[in-house]
Amino acid sequence: MKTPPYDTGKIKIGCNYTPPRAWQPTQSEAMLQRALLGEKPAIDTSGIYIVLGCAALMALPWLVLAVQS
Repeated sequence: MKTPPYDTGKIKIGCNYTPPRAWQPTQSEAMLQRALLGEKPAIDTSGIYIVLGCAALMALPWLVLAVQS
């Protein structure tokens, strides 16, 4: 529902008003709220992928050197 601005004769009050957007929590905010409410935490797969990627990048040079010798 769009409401027109209030016109006082000299100025228009609320002519640049835009209604606020719906709030969307971030992943960490939602995880904190679930923890405070006592819900069972979900597995954080992004952290698992980061650890596996780092382990693969650390093992790659070692494997290359092991094959060459």
